[in-house]
Amino acid sequence: MKCSICMATHNKAEILPLVFESILKQSPPFEWELVVVDDSSIDDTPQVCGAYPKVRYHRIDRGEGFHNPAIPRNLSYKLASGDVLICQSDDVVHVSLNVIESLATGLKPGTFSIADVWNTDPEGNRKPLREWPSITQLTGPGFPRPFFFLGSILRSHMYEAGGNDELYTGYGCEDDAFAASLIHGLGLNPRYVDVLGRHLDHSRPANLSEMTQHSEARLAERKRACVAGEQSWLSPDPGWEYVAGQPLMTPIDPRAYLESASASGGLSNVTPDDTADVSNVASNAPNWSTRHARSYFMPLASAGRRPGGSTSADYSGVGLRASGC
Repeated sequence: MKCSICMATHNKAEILPLVFESILKQSPPFEWELVVVDDSSIDDTPQVCGAYPKVRYHRIDRGEGFHNPAIPRNLSYKLASGDVLICQSDDVVHVSLNVIESLATGLKPGTFSIADVWNTDPEGNRKPLREWPSITQLTGPGFPRPFFFLGSILRSHMYEAGGNDELYTGYGCEDDAFAASLIHGLGLNPRYVDVLGRHLDHSRPANLSEMTQHSEARLAERKRACVAGEQSWLSPDPGWEYVAGQPLMTPIDPRAYLESASASGGLSNVTPDDTADVSNVASNAPNWSTRHARSYFMPLASAGRRPGGSTSADYSGVGLRASGC
């Protein structure tokens, strides 16, 4: 068995060492990798990731400002080669020395696993969320929300679902939609397991409720359409082709790509002299998404499609928003 720990990050250079070290001090009895996709960070994230040889670091540039994490999360899943994916936030610390092993080996048929995650200060003291003082536990047996602050899923299930819905471009709700995709689209059941993680407390935008309005409207419309049988609960891009032990795509040398693209007439606004890395290539692509990732990462297999899953289930169990946590 192989396990891939997948993480999207944005401007978390100050806390990434705590997160990485909590992961790297573990020694699970199987092969594993740590895949990190940096979404346009303007801090020292590249340098921090570069200090850890185990980190497989990849970067996309989409400009400054907020970007919904669906795109870099999906890219991390497509770059992963493990049988099991451990999906986690970039601000969640593993508490014990067996988190990777427990999440990877504890999966049951027809399920995905969600760890017990609490909001804490950097020293590990539990504390309420600043904006929601009644909430200290974010997920787990005592607060069963099916959100991947820290959790595990078979990569084959992730690919079948099509990952996160990249049409969520504003703040929040992509976690709700992903949970609905797994539960109602694939028929998987969330298991809340006794594996502990610490979510490092951080501030959120003062206008959070305003920033989530667009995403909440899309979530409500998607719920209506799925319940009515007009749309599938799955991601709009389901059925990625899964090959055991092989990622869906792998980074390519950007200069070789640019030379090839130039020769074929593609990417007319970019020349080999414009860039020396994938991040700069991506910055020349407006509205970048993993659907465009073929331009910057070589697909190892064509991404097929499959019909959507069930549309008869209700939306219960995924109504609590993960926005901004």
